[in-house]
Amino acid sequence: MTEQRKHDRIFLDRAISIKLSNGQIAKARLVNLSTGGLGIVYPVPAEIGSTLGLHFQLPNKDNEPVTIHCKGIARHTHVHNNEYLSGFEFSQISEEDRNIISQFVQRKRTATNF
Repeated sequence: MTEQRKHDRIFLDRAISIKLSNGQIAKARLVNLSTGGLGIVYPVPAEIGSTLGLHFQLPNKDNEPVTIHCKGIARHTHVHNNEYLSGFEFSQISEEDRNIISQFVQRKRTATNF
């Protein structure tokens, strides 16, 4: 089966905070990112279809840290090295934050394709 994606994604390893449905904040690892969504690694699987708050930092075009605030819908979860890799599609994100993600992804893709 060929995987088809709407958006280019990059692989990375960054901290991310997740606002769970019960209001608690959990820490996880952001492992991939695109303008359409992201993947996280966490000890517990995400409930498919659940919407969670997602907060993480990226450098903007001036290399200054910016906190991205968005919501994502859990689309899949798979076992990954005794943890779970969960994919989220952005459901609420500002245009400004989406642009920061787009610029970051483009810079990373360009840096690896020289």
